[in-house]
Amino acid sequence: MLPLLRKPMDRRAFLRGAGAALSLPLLEAMLPGLARAQGAAPPTRFVAFYVPNGMHMPSWTPAAVGADWAITPILAPVAAFKDRLNVLSGLNNLPAQPDGPGDHAGGTSGFLTAAHAYKTDGANIRLGVSIDQVIAQAVGGRHRFSSLVLGAEGGGNAGGCDSGYSCAYSRNISWVGESQPAAKEINPAALFDRLFGTPEGVDPAAVARQRRGKRSILDYVKADVTRLNTRLGAPDRLKLDQYLTGVREVERQITLAEAQQCDAGARPEPPELYTQRIEQMIDLLVLALQCDQAPVATFMLANAGTNRSFPFLNIAEGHHQLSHHQGNPDNHAKLEQIDIWELTQ
Repeated sequence: MLPLLRKPMDRRAFLRGAGAALSLPLLEAMLPGLARAQGAAPPTRFVAFYVPNGMHMPSWTPAAVGADWAITPILAPVAAFKDRLNVLSGLNNLPAQPDGPGDHAGGTSGFLTAAHAYKTDGANIRLGVSIDQVIAQAVGGRHRFSSLVLGAEGGGNAGGCDSGYSCAYSRNISWVGESQPAAKEINPAALFDRLFGTPEGVDPAAVARQRRGKRSILDYVKADVTRLNTRLGAPDRLKLDQYLTGVREVERQITLAEAQQCDAGARPEPPELYTQRIEQMIDLLVLALQCDQAPVATFMLANAGTNRSFPFLNIAEGHHQLSHHQGNPDNHAKLEQIDIWELTQ
């Protein structure tokens, strides 16, 4: 029984090297001995994933009720997880209905707040605290970050974006107060630095030298990885190896993406960079959850009412344009194709 009393590793532990530090994933060695012996359940997460312009509901909603429901076309990408899915329908978020035109702003702002947005395109916005932030306030104190608020499209909150509604309502789903949306991170490199950047006790100048030299953060913590592996069981060693491989791959992708970017004024980004950003942001979100760095996260695939086209899907029309489909079967098919792509992210 004595091994069960061994002090667990600190869940906020870092791998450290000369001027570098890297958070660890959640390992069995971090659990109390009794919890390890009893096979403790993995940490509970809350993640909200937002897609713009709604879903094509005939291709989303299962026809049957109960455990025997059949996978629909849009849900096909997550068919492997069917036994863990609950698809809810028949619900109506009444406070999200706008005052006159402005469905995109009203629906988006009410998504996690269930609050009615005050119609204004000025600074006097008023909504409510979102459920992700309520959860974060309750349980986030035990983690490095109480929540992660992420997205793939930016834009400021000033001005109007939808029929007299402030852009704040269209570009945010996470709200820390009735007039304060949570700051949304859309830059993969900045998110990487935030998650795996310089904690207390690490020399910022050394980190700057590392980046100038384009060396991987893993190069600096190699000795600590070797030392730690001598203390871990086989499952933890495998998990750590998979995690470090993921960190290196995301680091490589970000380095390549930054090399492709240049200052081209206000020219819109090529679609391939948008999809690249989504992939990098979601990969980083997964790593953050593996590290147990945050119990709560939100991700906006795009801002409300986006009219982004999808040439990589051979769809030239804008998404918002297609969402007003007028019953056209061709438009229905394109919307279904976009929605399936969204579910693969």
